[in-house]
Amino acid sequence: MLPRKICFLGLLWLVEAIPAVAQYPGLPVRSGPAFSELTATDDGKSLFFTSLQILRREPEGRFQETRLYRYDSDGVTLFAERGNLAPKNGFSSNDGVAAPQVSADGQTVAYTLQDICLDGRKCVESIGQEAVLQRGSDIVDLGHGSVQLSRNGRWALIRDESMKLLDLQSGTAAEIANAEDLQTRYFQPSRMISSDGSVLFWRGDTLGIWRAGKFTPLDLPGNVIRLSDDGRKAFMQTEDLFAVDLATGVRTQVAAGSRQILDVTADGRFLLLAKSERWFNVGGPVDLVDSVTGESERISLEDGESGTSGALAGGDVAFIATTSGRIVKFSRVAGTLDTLFPPAMQCELSNALVPGSFVSMTCSQDVKDWEGRILVSNEPATVLTHSDKNVSFQVSWETLANGYAFPSLIRFQVPGDAPFHAETLTGVFSFYPEFIKADPAEKSWLGLKFYNADWSALLTAQPRPGEIINAYMTGLGRVNGAMQTGVPAPDGVIAPIRETLKCHFSPQTQPAETIFAGLAPGMIGIYQATFRMPADDSQVMTSASCNVPTAGGVVFGVPAFP
Repeated sequence: MLPRKICFLGLLWLVEAIPAVAQYPGLPVRSGPAFSELTATDDGKSLFFTSLQILRREPEGRFQETRLYRYDSDGVTLFAERGNLAPKNGFSSNDGVAAPQVSADGQTVAYTLQDICLDGRKCVESIGQEAVLQRGSDIVDLGHGSVQLSRNGRWALIRDESMKLLDLQSGTAAEIANAEDLQTRYFQPSRMISSDGSVLFWRGDTLGIWRAGKFTPLDLPGNVIRLSDDGRKAFMQTEDLFAVDLATGVRTQVAAGSRQILDVTADGRFLLLAKSERWFNVGGPVDLVDSVTGESERISLEDGESGTSGALAGGDVAFIATTSGRIVKFSRVAGTLDTLFPPAMQCELSNALVPGSFVSMTCSQDVKDWEGRILVSNEPATVLTHSDKNVSFQVSWETLANGYAFPSLIRFQVPGDAPFHAETLTGVFSFYPEFIKADPAEKSWLGLKFYNADWSALLTAQPRPGEIINAYMTGLGRVNGAMQTGVPAPDGVIAPIRETLKCHFSPQTQPAETIFAGLAPGMIGIYQATFRMPADDSQVMTSASCNVPTAGGVVFGVPAFP
């Protein structure tokens, strides 16, 4: 059966790299890695990161939102969230806490609250960003906009329509750019502020550095993407990545080709770099580079695993978030790579969730003792088989499902040892017909479980016009008669489906005649269907699809390919 990565009607069915099973249309869902925006203290004892995931001991919110977490000797704890500042309407952009930065000593943390109610009332025309500073239990609102914090914790740069620099030590503020200065260049360097109070930014069409009230233009031809925390180096991307000494103008190549800077040490010497193999990929192979000696060390992740975010704690320790849902800690001196905590289970559904139907899925870790621990809409699903990383189950007949093209939203949860829930908001359909694929060792027409008229053998060749064939299917929904979850359909009892099944065999224009569709006797959650092939001329058939009715009379196709 096909994995849930099917695009139709302009909607993307996406199995994400978050603690995931599937994401379906109907809810704004922000995709991306499990963990993002890593930032660490210089001693490496505290790591902060953002995630859409929810700790197992925390209550579930109505909508997804990004929260800020802290990892230290006490494990993973929730550090900050948007909470009751979230919009009160029925939609969510899945924003929340963004761009965290921790001072070198861990005493100060700054972050931006995105998509919040600025007036605390109607929240219609007042949705925006707020800059926040946290020192211990003290939380300081720095005003509207986003925030960047210097590594020594003294300076905070607030960017809204204008840009101002706050001296957190003296309590003074200076506007260094107004709205007109900033309107030409929307994108600024990812890291603009240093611990001496310098700010690197575009003022109109001029790149320059602001120090002690003076803006000095810089003549740099490439895309300047970052300022070191000591204010002495800028990093510039042309065809290659360069470090530029701002006092002398000397440029030193750091890496060949285009690189994503995950983090830079305060003195600009060590860089954590990711290289995307393709332009649309997030992250890639990760290297720790010494910009002084030119030495580069590739950090050995698992096969097929890429780094998506990272943080440096001095020039030795690097933290990396990966596409497999891990956060790892790398020590350059010791040459060790450790996983900080078990990643949340990631599973990929092979077919849609439909009441009463059989479902199989493949997971990122071994599955065991899962009976009663797969939750569909907070109700246990009946586990049928499990082996290694594969598990199959039946969705309860009582599961609520009212949608065709647009499903009913539910929570889908699988077990695991991670500190986060392995769950996601997903959808359950009332009817979503799919043909079951033949086993890899079986030779079958279209690679599907099609049988001849008397069920005695698999079809190995295209059927003739008017010939009767049979198929095993999933997702045909509720049937006439009472059925019990986890119990095979009884022999000798006809249990036809309540919906109308209509299937095409492309490129034929006429649908096949559905003679019967209902539960397969002796099986759990598996359906059988009998078709009479249309009397079209004998074209070579390449695929099969079934049309699904909706309340508005619209139909959409559920394809099956060999």
